[in-house]
Amino acid sequence: EHIIQLSRKHKLPIISIHKPKAFVGLHPAIFFKKMIHLLDFFPDLLLSNYHLSGFINIIKTHPRSLHRFAQMAKEHNKIVTFESNPKFFNTLYPKEVYIPEIFAEFCMRHKLPMTFDTSHIADHGYDIVTFFKKYHKYIHLIHLSDYHNGVEHLPLGEGSLPIKKLLQEIKSVEWNRLIVFEIGKFPGAGNKKEKIEHLKKSLDMVRKYT
Repeated sequence: EHIIQLSRKHKLPIISIHKPKAFVGLHPAIFFKKMIHLLDFFPDLLLSNYHLSGFINIIKTHPRSLHRFAQMAKEHNKIVTFESNPKFFNTLYPKEVYIPEIFAEFCMRHKLPMTFDTSHIADHGYDIVTFFKKYHKYIHLIHLSDYHNGVEHLPLGEGSLPIKKLLQEIKSVEWNRLIVFEIGKFPGAGNKKEKIEHLKKSLDMVRKYT
């Protein structure tokens, strides 16, 4: 309710929510029912994103139930998407949740819409442009940020990723789904104003090349 109040106050629609709840010891039917209720709570919502690692028990036992979850959301005119992990804590999880190609093939096999997190993919040494070219038809959301030497979620242009080339590829294939900035680190920014400048430059870069 508080989030909706803020949305109305600032006249900003809530079109995407990120990992609203990790999968815990609930029966899938109960968990999915709760999540669908949450999706319906936000009238402007287009999609909801989850880390695939949050469904580790389902992946091991009944991976097709994730497809059912995606279908349930679609029936409510919403989309649920799944993203891969960076390297952190990956020894605890199956390879499907963090190795870029294995993750993508798993999502394609079970008809799961993908989130493409540029920092997460780059953290495994995988080229982000190659990943997008290969899987763009199955990607429904992009978490866009720059990356350098293990530091994730940098403003665009502050890392070493080929962001310009990626944006040009996005334009060339006429990919027209959601892009979300997931930027949480601001090198050299000492105050809020400087952080806002970083975000403005990132936005200008997206507008320039797409």
